[in-house]
Amino acid sequence: MRAVRKTQAHPALGRRGARRPTDMPQYRSGRGRGFTLVELVTVMLIIGILGAILFPVFARARQKGWQASCIARLVNICGALRIYAADCYGAFPPDPPGLGELAELDLITTRQLACPTAGAAGLRGMYLYRSGLFDDSPPNEAVACDTYRDVHNGGSNFAFVDGHAKWFSETDLDRWAKGKEPEEYGPGIVELIKRQRPSRKGVE
Repeated sequence: MRAVRKTQAHPALGRRGARRPTDMPQYRSGRGRGFTLVELVTVMLIIGILGAILFPVFARARQKGWQASCIARLVNICGALRIYAADCYGAFPPDPPGLGELAELDLITTRQLACPTAGAAGLRGMYLYRSGLFDDSPPNEAVACDTYRDVHNGGSNFAFVDGHAKWFSETDLDRWAKGKEPEEYGPGIVELIKRQRPSRKGVE
């Protein structure tokens, strides 16, 4: 008679091969471990430090963009003045109406007659304009400028008869306003500087 071989069940299995409840694999829930208070404070501290470092950089970059946009507007104004002068025997508009005459004749838009930085700060007023000039006046004579002396990164922009525009620091403008006329520019720039408002602080 043939002997029947008995197989021994695995210890982890029950009598009939079923796993015991205690031996079932343990699965973690879908939710991970939450952050501790120390970790949250650390993350918030890092974000605050990065914000303190980057915010002034972004603010300066935005001011630089407005400064470049302002120079572009002043150059456009110079171009419009020359178009006006071509039909008016070489003369730039009288004051009044000043630069507003260019907008009336659709040579430029009203929006381009004011500095974008001043507009963003809620300040009113067009660019300062110096009348009595002609298209053949000395090219280094200033014809228009910003209303505020420190509107762009501690300085302001000026436009000249030859059609170019340039930024000057508030330090130079203050020195010229006290009577030290710059050698490379005509006397008109001092006239415009004295008409500028020294600072936009307290006006915004």
